[in-house]
Amino acid sequence: MSEELLTRAEILGGLIREARLNAGYSVAECSAVLGKRPSDYDALENGDITPSLPELEVLAVNLRVPMAHFWGNAPAIERTEMEYANYLSLRQMMVGAVLGQVRIKEKLTVDELAEETGIAADVIFAYESGAEPIPYFELEMLATRLGASIKVFVDDEYGPLAENEAERELERRFIDWSPQMKMFITDSRNIAYLETAMRLSEMDADKLRSIAEGILEITL
Repeated sequence: MSEELLTRAEILGGLIREARLNAGYSVAECSAVLGKRPSDYDALENGDITPSLPELEVLAVNLRVPMAHFWGNAPAIERTEMEYANYLSLRQMMVGAVLGQVRIKEKLTVDELAEETGIAADVIFAYESGAEPIPYFELEMLATRLGASIKVFVDDEYGPLAENEAERELERRFIDWSPQMKMFITDSRNIAYLETAMRLSEMDADKLRSIAEGILEITL
């Protein structure tokens, strides 16, 4: 390759690496998607070899970036990093606290709950204080005995999990839309129409009827 093409290959390889790292994928995962050996995929990211257009298309889909990213026209969306260790510690304490609240609501002592479930009282105390994580199946058993749903313990209204659940639900709904609807929703020129639709959806029936009547008077 000429010096110019070598430079472009290195830039393209860097853009592919950026997208992979932002997506949190390993070299092995991406090489498997392309049916390449990891060493060949490394060469691709290093700019030693150039991917084909179909390979770029597969990478775009797999790494969830627009093709424009590979032309250098669109930055890869960075993943929001979270402190997993701190999150686990905090959630462990919160789940334990909820367990204690549910137990007290049911008017059971730790000893009584231990006797009914076969889990040692000191273990239950450690669970409720957040000192020990509660194995999922034990939590299910405790919740069942206390007449509570496992959903009581899930943090799906606030925090990282809630955001993740909302994003996955939006993706699921978006997949079901027609191509025409997807194009309309994602076209920035249609923002005004979407904002109008949002405002109309918040109005009560009487207000909507009044607007409809006004439109009819204008058009007739």
